[in-house]
Amino acid sequence: MKIKPLELANLCTLFHSLRTEILSDKELLKYVRKTMLIDSNSTPHEIVSHAINYNLIEKENFTYRITTSGKILGKYQDKPDFLLKEKSKKILIKECFLNLRLFDFNCKNLIMLFEPNSFFETFVYKRTYKESVEIVNWIKVLDGVNLIYTENKHVFVRKEHLSIVNEFIRGIRNHIVDFNDQVIDNERNKIGDLAEEIAVDYEVNRLKKNGYVELTKLVQRISKIDTSAGFDIISCQGTGKYPEKRRLIEVKGTQSDKIQFIWSKNERNIATREGKSYWLYCFTNINIAKREASGPTCINDPIIQLSRLNYKVEPIDLLYIES
Repeated sequence: MKIKPLELANLCTLFHSLRTEILSDKELLKYVRKTMLIDSNSTPHEIVSHAINYNLIEKENFTYRITTSGKILGKYQDKPDFLLKEKSKKILIKECFLNLRLFDFNCKNLIMLFEPNSFFETFVYKRTYKESVEIVNWIKVLDGVNLIYTENKHVFVRKEHLSIVNEFIRGIRNHIVDFNDQVIDNERNKIGDLAEEIAVDYEVNRLKKNGYVELTKLVQRISKIDTSAGFDIISCQGTGKYPEKRRLIEVKGTQSDKIQFIWSKNERNIATREGKSYWLYCFTNINIAKREASGPTCINDPIIQLSRLNYKVEPIDLLYIES
C-alpha cells in the first residue's frame, strides 16, 4: 500500500468540512487534489480508490457517499492537515488496516511475519534485504499510525496495541470473522497461568540437568504475548545430536488427579504441522494456594501418541454452518 494514512483521513475531512454526505465525482477529485501532501506518491484517483477499498466512502453512479467509518474518521481529523491526529490513527488501525473483513486490503501479509518474543514482551519482525515492496510500504504505513516502531533491523508492535493485534492474528488463523470468543473462566485462567509458570521452571531445570545451561536463556513463555500461537512455551530439545532444536510446548493443567484437557482446533493444527517438535506437558493436582502441581506428563507428537496411549476423546462444542 503506497497511500499514506493521512491522505485517507484528509479525504474524509472533506465531507466533514463541507457538511455533506455526498460529493460528485468531479468535486471529490478536485478537493482531494487541492489537499494532497507535497511528498505524496499517489494520484487523486488512487486515493479515492483506496478510500473505497477501506469502506470509508461508497461510489453511487457518479457520486461518492461517506460511510459511518468515514464520518468518524473525518470528525476526528476535523480538517485537512499535515499531521495525523491520535484518534484518527486508532480508527485507521481498527477500521482499515486490521479489519478482518477487508481481507484483500488489510496488512495480514506483514503482520503474519511477526513472531512473539518474551524478552521484548511483544511481537517482533526481523527485517531482511529481500523484503517486497508491499512489506516495505506496510511498515511505513503502520509506523505512521503508531502501531509499530523500528529499531535497527527489527520492527516491534507497540505494547498498547497487543490486544487488537492478537485479535487480528487469531482471526486470520481461524478464518473466522464474526465468531465471538468464548469467555474463559477466571479460575481456569489461574490454573493455566500456574501450570505454565511451573512448566517454564521445569524446562529450565531439565536443560540444566542435561548439561545445557546456555540453552536455558532460549526458554520463552510466549503465551503472554501471542494468545493463539497454538503452544505456550518455546524451548530446546536439550538431548541428542541437535540439542538446540526447537521444542514447542503446549501446557495443560487440571485440579483433578487425572489428566484431562481441552485441545483447540488451532493447537491441533499446529501439532500436526510440527510433528515431533511439538509436546504436551500435562499437570494434575494443581493447587493455586500452595502454587504446586503434580507432573508434568510429557507427550511428544501428541497427534500420533494420544491415540496410542488410549486417551478418550469427548466432543464438547460443535460448530454447525448452513450449507
